[in-house]
Formats: sequence, C-alpha cells, structure tokens
Amino acid sequence: MAVKDGKEYVSFMAKRFVAYMETPTEERRRMRTEAKSRREPWLAKWFGWAPYGIVMWLQARKARKERTRAASVIKERDMRQS
Repeated sequence: MAVKDGKEYVSFMAKRFVAYMETPTEERRRMRTEAKSRREPWLAKWFGWAPYGIVMWLQARKARKERTRAASVIKERDMRQS
C-alpha cells in the first residue's frame, strides 16, 4: 500500500511541475503579486490589529505635525515680507 501512495505522490508532483513549467513567466509573476497583495500585514498577523492601528495613528500624527510646521513657516515668511 505504501508503494501505491508513493507513486500517487510522484504522479501528483509531476503534474504540478508540468503545469508550473507550462505557465508563462509573466502569468506566474502576476499570480505571485496577486497572492502577496491578498496577504494581511505581518504586524497584524503576528500581534493583531491593535499595534497596526497604533502605527497608523503615529504615522498620521507625524504627517499632521509636518503639515502644520510647513504652514507656520509659510505664514512667518509672509509676515516678514509685509
């Protein structure tokens, strides 16, 4: 019985290999990128969504600070020119 299982496995792997080799390279690349895009971020996968949310919040906070800093620099420049 074990020999039959081994033959079935080899047959299965041969079919998979042939299908892989017959698929064009561009198609394999497209399938790979689609699979990667469907995956959830590693931070969420390992630690849940709470740390991911904190990281997103910190990034937004940093962006807000940069925008306000840039606005204040522009405002000061306009005041000096007046």
